[in-house]
Amino acid sequence: MIYLDAASSAPIRSELLDFIQKLATSSDQGAGELWGYPLSQHEVGARSRDFKARASDAILRTLGLPSRDYGVAFYSSGSEALEVGARTLNRRFPGEWAKGAMEHPFVRGLQASLVSTSETSQTSWGSLIYGQNETGLTSHTLSAIFSSHNERSALLIDCIASWGKADLSNLGNETKIPLFIPIQSNKIGGLPGAAALVYPLAFAPLWSPLTGDASRNTHRPGGENQLAVASFVWLAENLENIIHDYQTRVRALRDHFEAQLRQRLPNLRFTHDQMPHHSRLPHVSHFCVPASKPLELVAKLDLRGFSVSAGSACSSGSPEPSQALLEAGWSRTDALNAIRVSLSSANQARDLELLVETLGKLLDP
Repeated sequence: MIYLDAASSAPIRSELLDFIQKLATSSDQGAGELWGYPLSQHEVGARSRDFKARASDAILRTLGLPSRDYGVAFYSSGSEALEVGARTLNRRFPGEWAKGAMEHPFVRGLQASLVSTSETSQTSWGSLIYGQNETGLTSHTLSAIFSSHNERSALLIDCIASWGKADLSNLGNETKIPLFIPIQSNKIGGLPGAAALVYPLAFAPLWSPLTGDASRNTHRPGGENQLAVASFVWLAENLENIIHDYQTRVRALRDHFEAQLRQRLPNLRFTHDQMPHHSRLPHVSHFCVPASKPLELVAKLDLRGFSVSAGSACSSGSPEPSQALLEAGWSRTDALNAIRVSLSSANQARDLELLVETLGKLLDP
């Protein structure tokens, strides 16, 4: 199987598994990092707390944010982290939410359920997505985001797709606006079920998904997912190398694949050609296959050993067109005919050469 759906979830990195195995099999029973309860008032609890603090500090360094002003809470999914950030901000500024373009599907639904949103500059806080899972497009540069939102009281920036693929290390120097930033481990080869929310300490306590109200503490209520913490420790401490691989080798693979595909199937329409003012993340190729049935095409590719996707990374397999593409001006037909090929660090050039050959046989026999 050639896996090309990393926008949904990337293969787990072997180096990360080695790191976790060493923790689990160390001579002193893993030193408590993987199994200790962080609130326990003994040595194992302290080791567990220290390990969580190590993860938090490493994550904040990747974003250029100071630990004196920001904390990190760990969750089971990016959607959960997004909800905590949005509900925390909505409690502080009820009814004053400005939405951005191409929002995460979950955020659009949450906005509709919480408040009537606005796209004007008169609101107190805003949410936007920096790097969309589905298309790999970024609607703004970070500098433009902060320039256009400099009157906001706070910003929720969805970096789930971009963390580990774009350099976000200058965030702390770009703006003084308080930031809520959800990130996710499995998008770059970390463990699934591991997400985090970076948040300003001044906005604690956070809304709690367990109680439906504000937590009394700045940490997530209940026990921590220490495997998720371990995943973030390794990823954050190695993020510079991960970003370099995506920005150089993976980007070159994607670009070469698209050049070959254009030559073999000139009728394909690539999303970034239709939206030229958007920047791109390095791992996604998103295109429209005219007069096709994308779910059937995905199934045929699956039978031939290729895992690709139709629809957004958060709702793959849905028979409905992507709301993000419709909002971007696509016709319903084109949105329904979209295919996404997304790469991870595990992919090689031969994977994509074989995909081009197979797509050519299926679409232009």
